[in-house]
Amino acid sequence: MRITGLNRLKDRFLYKVFNRNHKHIFLLAIVLLTGMVAYANSLNVPFQFDDRGISNKTQVLNRLYSVYSKTARQVTDSSFLLNHYIHGNNVLGFHLLNLMIHLCCAVIMYFLISASIHALVGDELAESEESRFIQQFIPFASALIFVCHPVQTQAVTYIVQRYTSLATLFYLLSMLMYLNARICHVNGSSRVHVLLAGIVSAISGLLAMRCKEIAFTLPLMLIIVEMFVFHGRLLRSKTFLAGLAVLLMIIPAQQILCHGNPGINDLIYGIDRGTREELTYSRVDYLLTQFRVVVTYIRLLLLPVNQNLDYDYPLQKAFFTLPVISSLIFHIFMLSSAAFMFFKSRVYLKDRHIKWVCFRLCSFGIAWFYTTLLVESSIIPIVDVIFEHRLYLPSIGFILAVASASVGYFAQSESTRKRAWITLSIICLVLTTATIRRNTVWNDELRLWEDTASKSPYKPRVLNNLATSYLNKHKPEKAAAPLLRALDREPGSTESLNNIGLLLDQIPQAKGRYNNGTKFLKEDKSVDIRLITLWYANTRNNIGLVHELNGDLAKALKYYEEAAGLAPGEEMAWLNLAFLSAQNGNNLKAAEALNKLRYINPPRAKNIESYLNRNQ
Repeated sequence: MRITGLNRLKDRFLYKVFNRNHKHIFLLAIVLLTGMVAYANSLNVPFQFDDRGISNKTQVLNRLYSVYSKTARQVTDSSFLLNHYIHGNNVLGFHLLNLMIHLCCAVIMYFLISASIHALVGDELAESEESRFIQQFIPFASALIFVCHPVQTQAVTYIVQRYTSLATLFYLLSMLMYLNARICHVNGSSRVHVLLAGIVSAISGLLAMRCKEIAFTLPLMLIIVEMFVFHGRLLRSKTFLAGLAVLLMIIPAQQILCHGNPGINDLIYGIDRGTREELTYSRVDYLLTQFRVVVTYIRLLLLPVNQNLDYDYPLQKAFFTLPVISSLIFHIFMLSSAAFMFFKSRVYLKDRHIKWVCFRLCSFGIAWFYTTLLVESSIIPIVDVIFEHRLYLPSIGFILAVASASVGYFAQSESTRKRAWITLSIICLVLTTATIRRNTVWNDELRLWEDTASKSPYKPRVLNNLATSYLNKHKPEKAAAPLLRALDREPGSTESLNNIGLLLDQIPQAKGRYNNGTKFLKEDKSVDIRLITLWYANTRNNIGLVHELNGDLAKALKYYEEAAGLAPGEEMAWLNLAFLSAQNGNNLKAAEALNKLRYINPPRAKNIESYLNRNQ
């Protein structure tokens, strides 16, 4: 009888394990299928924007060889190189790998949250209906929303942002292996198992740090995991804290050494230069701006509308302004709520109420969100103050917080639990549809920049890229307006000025009346410093010609006169002054321009004079 009873107990246990794994497989299959549906129309998106930096194998090799010791991104660069070796410049391979990374992040996220809940719930509460619902719904809902949320398109569809997604993959894997090692240690598993999990966690963490600098926060997150999941037991270990300290200093030490030399002054310079990317604004201005930026990030997670590839975000330079103060109050409220839920969870834990898990996970998610934003949204100035791909890793914490908070209500009864599944299905259907629609914008370069320009209508970079897209489609008449607007906002932009020459190359009426400027450029497309005045004079002439062709003769005359004043020996400005003055009926000014042209190019001056006489 004892043997039979023992066999029945084993059978029942094996059945439960098999059934639970079966549910994991089923739920993960839904997550993976949803992700594939959401990104099916992104697999042929062309190289966009900064993708040109990784679209050529030679460029990637040069990046690896020339700056190997100066960046923390060699693992991701090596993955781009692998893409080139396997299938060349075919974007399909790049997108497939990006999508695989995204799906793997969702799977690891699922198991990471499951392991956290398993560690929190324990054996006493594990078999209640509420507990089973929480253990199943929170990981599934979090992974499903993460995989189909449209805000992730910039980290998945935008090929170059594999830097972010691959760093997140190894970041999550490191945390999962750490959790695994801790759970095994608490449960008294073999030391070999604990050691292997710990080694994999450390290796994954190092790989994350060689993908992108956002992995700098990993040691801080391991401390937070220890506090929230294991009640801070391991924080008493000096060995553990020393290991985290070493891990925490890897990226800063590398950045400092790259920008400084031995010596106190050089070390101070290295610390300052190694912890900033942008030199034109202060750390305080950047921090004040980030108060607003992070609120925008939260809005995008809750209501993903008006997504933008390139935001035109104002820099905040004063603390006592409504946007800054209100944003700061909001963040204080969020962090205070996290602290309240953390301490409230202790009360529920004493009462052995399952709600303590929801409170603890919600608090953990908020801590995750703010901690993982520390590199890109704090006092480290970066050129662009906001980009949607920077939400990829922090969004995991925010989604977990929302899912955990909602489960506190939905877990109460059978009817509310059914409503939870229905609500989740509707939300994910809407998010998946939004992701598919956003990917259709990414599918065409011109459509992408038209969409961006409609949301950032005054940003020179956006206007210049829109004009470039029009030129690539051989639509010079549409490229003129954004290019001229870009130059109004940023008159000295080399790229915009060069694009004016490329625009005139596509206009037959401009033939013989401009110089596109290529003869003044070096091989790397920068302006030869010895010819800078001549180049600038020619660009003035070219802008004037565009204004003339657009019918704005007053502005055209102004630019022609500027060009002639800068380089009196260049013929184009005098030629155009002669044409425009004759067109305006100013024969005296036309004669003066022709007279100047005779000294530079007599045969051409004679031809122009004959042409003007015939057409008078």
